[in-house]
Amino acid sequence: MSSSDASVRQRRYESVELQPLADDLGSARLGEDTFSSRLDDWLEYAARKLFALLWVVIAGGLAWYIRLLDVIVDGHVPGKPERQLARFYFNIGVTGFALWLCMAAYLIVWVKYIKKFPGEWEEYWPKAIPIAAVCAALSCLGFIIAMWPIWGFLSLPIMFFLLMGGIQSAHFIPL
Repeated sequence: MSSSDASVRQRRYESVELQPLADDLGSARLGEDTFSSRLDDWLEYAARKLFALLWVVIAGGLAWYIRLLDVIVDGHVPGKPERQLARFYFNIGVTGFALWLCMAAYLIVWVKYIKKFPGEWEEYWPKAIPIAAVCAALSCLGFIIAMWPIWGFLSLPIMFFLLMGGIQSAHFIPL
């Protein structure tokens, strides 16, 4: 094989490699229509809802397993009164969560649905998101410190799973 044959083969190879597999209209030429697009949209919607449901079920199961309601009401795990909930920090967590919830309700319900503000929240009240973030961080920190005497280091993953379940439960609120 000569060097000229090798260069010809190389040029053919490069011309094939540099051609795009499909252009912007490639999907239309392959026979995909709007039904496929709607089906893909519906499947993506269903996958998001199932993913959210999974987080909610995990958080609910975890709350049931660790007897979270008993811990909150009694201040300790049933049968282990020596492991006390730090009420002061728990109240800080509840206060931060309540403030965050009020901020979210104000922005979602009042600004978007009642006042029908057409823009983004940042345009209406630029300090709203940083205030809500501080409230959420204060709440998370308060809950972790409050639960630390009961579960120790496991308080971190427990609060993570409960937080994710709480956030994902918003998928099922009809607004």
